[in-house]
Amino acid sequence: MAADFPSATVPVSCGESMMFPRLASAALAVLLLVARAHGAPVPPEAAATVNGVAIPRSSLLDVVQALVAQLDDIPDTKTTEKYRRQALDSLIDFELLYQDGQARELVVTEADVEAEIKRTEKSFPSPKAYEEALQAKGLTRADIDEAGVEEVLVYSPMTCE
Repeated sequence: MAADFPSATVPVSCGESMMFPRLASAALAVLLLVARAHGAPVPPEAAATVNGVAIPRSSLLDVVQALVAQLDDIPDTKTTEKYRRQALDSLIDFELLYQDGQARELVVTEADVEAEIKRTEKSFPSPKAYEEALQAKGLTRADIDEAGVEEVLVYSPMTCE
């Protein structure tokens, strides 16, 4: 059974480094967007729901797998469980921040999204590596453009008061 998390103010300070690197935060945005945008049926056992929005277990698994793939060694079971809890917390936080940005009617411009995409692309060793990473996840530039709106809305300095 999924836990239901009510609305909450999530303390995030401007300039504070996030637990997951930028690539992982982009992956969070894409995973949540794809689940919403394609009307994908939410698995009966969602990892959590946030104000009625389900976070599918498959999204949680994808985030944990992406995190573990960045490590040099395969973590033990206890460490993997710790990563799973942290990933779920991050997915919940992301959704809460996204919902808060929507509620406050924050505006994200194309220029904001393009700048975020360029920052993400620069985190890869080459443009080819970026394209290969997209292809490996079955994503298109259009998917990234849409997810970029969510990411900019969530991590925008405008969300800090």
